[in-house]
This record gives sequence, C-alpha cells and structure tokens, in this order.
Amino acid sequence: MDAPLYRDELAASIWRNDFGLELRVDHGGELIESRLSRYGIEPLLLIADQIEANLIAQGWFDPTNATQ
Repeated sequence: MDAPLYRDELAASIWRNDFGLELRVDHGGELIESRLSRYGIEPLLLIADQIEANLIAQGWFDPTNATQ
C-alpha cells in the first residue's frame, strides 16, 4: 500500500473563551481562520459550512476523503 510522502491535516473546532465561542480552522498546524460568536454555536456552524465550501472550491482538500 502506498503512503503519502506529505500529509496536511485540516481541522475545525469550536472553543469557549473569555469573549464567547470561537471557531478555529487549522491547516497543517497553522491557524487559517478564527471567528468569534457571542450568540451561540449556530452562527459558527453556518460560518464553518461556508469556509468548508470555499476550501473545497479552491481545491484545498477532497471532501470524499474527509472524516468528520
């Protein structure tokens, strides 16, 4: 079985901080997007969906190989 020589990971997570909730999107260990919400998790989930669609359109990753 072939293994990739280099592999980047794309991860999104929501954290609670002093200012509310924060959506963080990391690619290969680098923070590429950060958004704050004081209105709950729902706005961040919508933003995460938009970010995912943008990254797919730009060819950052293959959604058929993504894990949730």
